[in-house]
Amino acid sequence: MEEELRTIIEMSHDGIVIPDEANRVTFANKNTSELTGYRVEELMGMNFTALFINEDREVLVDILTEDEKGEKLGSCCELDILTSEGNTKETEGCITTTRVPIFEISLKGRDQKRG
Repeated sequence: MEEELRTIIEMSHDGIVIPDEANRVTFANKNTSELTGYRVEELMGMNFTALFINEDREVLVDILTEDEKGEKLGSCCELDILTSEGNTKETEGCITTTRVPIFEISLKGRDQKRG
């Protein structure tokens, strides 16, 4: 089952990131690399909040804190990613609670139809 889930995550059109309790990236899929410009290897261990512009980091920390407290099972908001080249990209980020927070990142305004 783990192999099947990894395949699904890797095939996702969105960036998928799993941070640990200290907000360090423990997993990032190939599309996270494409969105941010960082190689997957560079993302591992990086502070997850560093992927976003300063103004959005506080919002992100609030979402993660609510998630840790079990106050929300999932939420989405608009956040700007800071790429490896220092550029920004408008995205929508959604966090889903399982045993660990899973963060999904998609480009804002991208055609959501898949087929």
